[in-house]
Amino acid sequence: MNSLIKKLRISRIIDWLSTFGGVLAGLCIIITMLFLCVEILLRAIADRSTFIAHELSGFLLVGFVFFSLAYVLKNEGHIRIALITSRLPQKFQNGLELLMCVLSLAYVSYFLWWATDLAIDSYQSKEVTQTIMGTPLFIPKFLVSIGLSLFALQLVTRIFGRIKSWKKPITNDKPL
Repeated sequence: MNSLIKKLRISRIIDWLSTFGGVLAGLCIIITMLFLCVEILLRAIADRSTFIAHELSGFLLVGFVFFSLAYVLKNEGHIRIALITSRLPQKFQNGLELLMCVLSLAYVSYFLWWATDLAIDSYQSKEVTQTIMGTPLFIPKFLVSIGLSLFALQLVTRIFGRIKSWKKPITNDKPL
């Protein structure tokens, strides 16, 4: 019983982290919009530029994409094409879902390993952008690693959920 409570608590923490990642993704979009509005207004009114809006909006786009991955998976928002799988028996659907989650976790883990290695290398070599800001490149690279970590954790939660509910039908297929 104590083990089950710990698993549920860990699952709730991972779900909370995924939601927090979704909030951060939303903030990235809002901040990008604000930077671009300021840039447009400055150019239109004062014929000036911030010189940083383009660079920052690119970094924030990276944050948006990778922070949102776990949130979208948690809320079952990734696109699924169930044309063939919906016609399979329920056990095959469950097995296929589990297999896809395991393969996804393997791919994401591999990508996470190399993304983190790249970020650490950028940090150690003090790599910076060749722009006015001279942004240390380990910052946007670590955004990728953080987002992939959240995504991997959410995949683990999903895998254990699929194993636990092996006989239950998959009800998350939404029509396109």
